[in-house]
Amino acid sequence: MSQIEDLRQRENRTGGLAAVSMATDRIDAEIATFKAQLLLDYQNASDTQLAQMPPLPQALADLDRYAQNQRSGIDQPATYDRFYHLAPLPEILIADYIVTGAIVAHDSDVISGGTGLRFQNIGVLQQVHKHVITVSLRLVRVSDGEIVANKTASQTVLSKRQQGDILNYVTLNQILEFESGYVTNEPRSMALDAAFRLALSDMMIEMQDRW
Repeated sequence: MSQIEDLRQRENRTGGLAAVSMATDRIDAEIATFKAQLLLDYQNASDTQLAQMPPLPQALADLDRYAQNQRSGIDQPATYDRFYHLAPLPEILIADYIVTGAIVAHDSDVISGGTGLRFQNIGVLQQVHKHVITVSLRLVRVSDGEIVANKTASQTVLSKRQQGDILNYVTLNQILEFESGYVTNEPRSMALDAAFRLALSDMMIEMQDRW
């Protein structure tokens, strides 16, 4: 059940209870007036009039039945199970726009290359690999589902490898070989976050004149 419907039912229930209370008070006041008049009539009636009138207990019983019929004719408000629960939360506001999108491409080894050098059994090597992540974002108007803006952004991810080695004879039958190197990879999550932020920023700049 929505917040608005919850509030509306609470207001209807409160108003209905107030109307029932007012109708009951009006009937009670009317019955009290009738009863006072009835007792006064019996008190002031002559013996001849009393003989023609019904007994007082019967008259009072008829008046009670009349009061019950009047009270039963009051329309009761609809029951509401949540009426005595906690107050409803504030109304949730609906967004005017929603941003949606996805990763549309993840290209590996867009650029791959390296450089190496060896001199007198000492060599160094450097390699580079470039990857590209592409995302697409769309700004959708909630009221009619129209796509009001569309932006695509790309971000690169670089992987670098650096290595060095030594190969030399120690004795006639012994060779010394040593290698050392490391590889660095840029986090793809950071590149993905940067691509989404770039596309969103371009979209906001484009839409600022329309708002």
